[in-house]
Amino acid sequence: MTMRMTNSARTAVAALLVLALGGSAVAERRAMPIAATKAVQPVRRWAFKFLERAFAALDQEKHDAAFAALRDMQQKDRRLNPHERALMWQTYAYVYSATDAYPDAIASFEKALVGDALPDAAMQNVRYNLAQLYLVADRHDDAIRTFLAWFERETSPPPQAHFMLAMAYVQNEQKDEALPHAREAIATAGEPREPWLQLLASLLIEQQGFEEALPVMEQLAVRFPKKTYYDQLSALYSQLGRSQQALGAMELAYLQGLLTEPRDVKMLAQLYLYNQIPYKAATVLRQAIEVGVVGDDAEAWTLLGTSLLVAKERDEAVEPLERAARLGGSGDGFLQLGRVLLAGGQWGAARSSLEAALRKGGLKDPASAHLLLGIANVNEERWDAARSAFEAARTHPATKPLADQWLANLESQEKTGGATHEAGDNSHS
Repeated sequence: MTMRMTNSARTAVAALLVLALGGSAVAERRAMPIAATKAVQPVRRWAFKFLERAFAALDQEKHDAAFAALRDMQQKDRRLNPHERALMWQTYAYVYSATDAYPDAIASFEKALVGDALPDAAMQNVRYNLAQLYLVADRHDDAIRTFLAWFERETSPPPQAHFMLAMAYVQNEQKDEALPHAREAIATAGEPREPWLQLLASLLIEQQGFEEALPVMEQLAVRFPKKTYYDQLSALYSQLGRSQQALGAMELAYLQGLLTEPRDVKMLAQLYLYNQIPYKAATVLRQAIEVGVVGDDAEAWTLLGTSLLVAKERDEAVEPLERAARLGGSGDGFLQLGRVLLAGGQWGAARSSLEAALRKGGLKDPASAHLLLGIANVNEERWDAARSAFEAARTHPATKPLADQWLANLESQEKTGGATHEAGDNSHS
């Protein structure tokens, strides 16, 4: 998970901001007649009328009318006391926010804080809204500073406040400072929101706190089932050495129809193989190939053939391995097919496949191809061809001892006039 602000995280910030600003405007208007928690100058009736006009227009989304009422009030700036002036700038900020004019909203909230002229609760409200606007505007230092000032005066911070501050720290590359607030957002929330869980999981994984990250990823996968969460959950299980649970996570994603990409199905098949369930791997792959989720490519056919081999279904494995060999970029597929055919005693087919491997080239282990080709030729009593193959195999250190043995055996038979040679070791790979 990326540690930059993701689109979903940014959307969550914006959504919380809209709710906070909209709710604040209504709450502030209703709170005006209530006694303040500190001594503030009274709001006079003539000044209150301008604010009431502005709020009424804002409630009806008549933003031009709201601005007009505030401009009329601002024209009487010399008559305003500090409390009235702060309320005017706070209201300006609400209207600017409602029109997405965030730089102007920021400037207005900053002016509303000047002189500490608002009641304590209103000052906290302004700090909180301003901190969120700083975050959306990528002014991370200002966001952190303002959030901290708000936290110092708040007795019961809501979980979204911890999430916002954690995001500000992350964006400011202060991830150690972000982690406690990301934890607190989850701990104090009844049902943590998706971006909050995303943020905590990403911070923990980045710091290799895999055990702590595991239940967070489990929540994400269960409550917000998406392929990416099952991928990450499976990877976490694997990291912790829990291969069966890693398979279980991917299997759940598969059963929910979330594995729609070839690489996802192949990964599931590999997990089945790793957990010694090879026939299930083959079944999943075969179905995916039939419906077109996995394409007609060498990797898929090789994986299917290998799964069938491990499941001891050698005859079934031949066709997918042959397809893989034809589609592959090197001769390695034909070499693998040759081994299987040779082990099954299909000497002619094995010889043809091994010859194709050498013709196609690019082999990781050409020595084995020559050695196995020699064995196939021996079993078909093609003595000259067998000798040539063993001569080629003995030029490689890894296969030289076995090739020498086969050549010596051939020479011995020539001297004794033997017409038939039984292969001594057909299982070499």
